[in-house]
Amino acid sequence: MRQYKTLLLSVILALIAIIPSAYAGMIVEIPPPTIPDSSLEATKTLLWEAQNPKATLIFIPGSSGRLALRQDQTNITNPFYQMLRHLAETKSGDEKINVVIFDSPWSLGDVSYPAARTANNHIKRIEDVVVFYKKKFGLPVWIMGHSNGGVSADAFLKYLQNSGNTAEIQGAIFSNSNNALDFKAPIDVPILFVQHEFDSCPDTAASRNTSTYKKLLEINRANTQLSLISTGGSAGDCKSGAYMFAGSEGDVKTTIKKFILSNNKKH
Repeated sequence: MRQYKTLLLSVILALIAIIPSAYAGMIVEIPPPTIPDSSLEATKTLLWEAQNPKATLIFIPGSSGRLALRQDQTNITNPFYQMLRHLAETKSGDEKINVVIFDSPWSLGDVSYPAARTANNHIKRIEDVVVFYKKKFGLPVWIMGHSNGGVSADAFLKYLQNSGNTAEIQGAIFSNSNNALDFKAPIDVPILFVQHEFDSCPDTAASRNTSTYKKLLEINRANTQLSLISTGGSAGDCKSGAYMFAGSEGDVKTTIKKFILSNNKKH
């Protein structure tokens, strides 16, 4: 019996050894920009690498933008981040997406309008991360901003427009975004709004983001969609509940995946 258990354990360990480690997260550091910067720290990113991915999604967090990722960190247990991870960890089919979590080396301010998210040193760090992962995987790169992260994504999009380089990204996703979005015309980038109808946070209200979406339809030549999510639990506050898509993570994941794959192409 002991020999059988030993043999079984050996087989299990052998199987573990040959299973691809694509689903395990890993910290990847991007060197700081070569411009006057408020920090000489590298930009930490947490990468969930998919098997046979079709695209890479770079996620910019809300609140202060600083997660303080540890060097040995492989996961973020918050259900919202697990939803993102599952874009890479789909265990069937080939429609998988690399997921990269962007971590600012400093706080960008957890306020109604975080002006630090429009600063050149922040925008340049986003660009460096986009360029790094586009070169690493050779796949279309999408950016996604949640709440205040939407301000970062909007500012980065304007930066690309001003430099005539919007082809650097394939598209953008705004989830329960800060209502301060102010897109610059003209645009030719696929954009998805994912908004919970019952988000009770004043700065990410569904009514204002719906209005922004309607205005964007008039100036964006590329596909522009709004997905209103109504499933899930309580309205919560500006840290939980509908604001973080609690209980509706599956619907959000499906919406994001479908939009990326249906608007995906190599530049």
